[in-house]
Amino acid sequence: MVKKTSTDDGATQASSYASIGDMTHVIVLLSTIIFAVMVGLQMNSAAIGIFDPIWKEQGFCISNPDKRFFTSHDMCLYFDVLASGVLGLVYWKLRKSPGMEIPNDYMKSGIPGIVGHGIGHGAIAAGIRALKDETGEKSEMGTLMEHILKEPTPLKIAFSVIPLVLFWLTLLKGTMPNVKKWSTVAKIMVPVFIVQMFVPNQFGFTYVQTVLFVAFSGNQLALKPDKKDNIAYALYPVVIGFPVTLVGWMESTQCTAFVRDFCYGHLIYDGYIPVAMLFWYVFCYHQAAPVAAAETKKKTE
Repeated sequence: MVKKTSTDDGATQASSYASIGDMTHVIVLLSTIIFAVMVGLQMNSAAIGIFDPIWKEQGFCISNPDKRFFTSHDMCLYFDVLASGVLGLVYWKLRKSPGMEIPNDYMKSGIPGIVGHGIGHGAIAAGIRALKDETGEKSEMGTLMEHILKEPTPLKIAFSVIPLVLFWLTLLKGTMPNVKKWSTVAKIMVPVFIVQMFVPNQFGFTYVQTVLFVAFSGNQLALKPDKKDNIAYALYPVVIGFPVTLVGWMESTQCTAFVRDFCYGHLIYDGYIPVAMLFWYVFCYHQAAPVAAAETKKKTE
């Protein structure tokens, strides 16, 4: 009989980490794709479907639509900026701790992504306020391209395009932490940005979620096996990725039931991401600390 060694135990544990992460990423992709297909089938259908009628109007669940600077989009901007500051401070405090190299890569990419996400919502909120001041309407159907072409002034083009470019650039970088060059991210962003110019506004959330999760889970699944043998890889989709897709399902189907009034609409979706990232990062630190301490003690003996 061959005696099981500590090396065997480590290899088994590493294999488990990779399996958990891979399996959860596949579930994330399935949830995302099913959601996108269902939206495509039911968004413009008059028949009763699974999606909330209020959510279907704009593609978001919006609280306080008549309160300037306090809609769900506004609150997403405020919360994302504040949360990115908190994450930045925690990252700065723990970044040099032994065993945090891999979690650090996720955080360095993820924090700018949260800021960019908030900027995107701030731009949407500003656009809604401008539309309401001009026409009295609360939302605009059609596409961003149609919106620009109605009055293609340099200022309007800048305010429509620049926030969206920052949004996609930072979010795509956040979803692909192992892509080190911003120039590579920019190349990926160009077709994604061009397509969104022609996506109807009510499909905006679905388009963004689909692109981000396909990019993130696809990118992570493509990692080499030795890059997956860690708890950070295993837990990121478990703590952050898959639950976010569930929040998306909840927001889109339960908007008027309780999400709009008790969760501040889409804020529950945006808010969950940095909170979950904070929990994940601190958990990784507490898992790495004893291992690092044991290795340090072994070296000194």
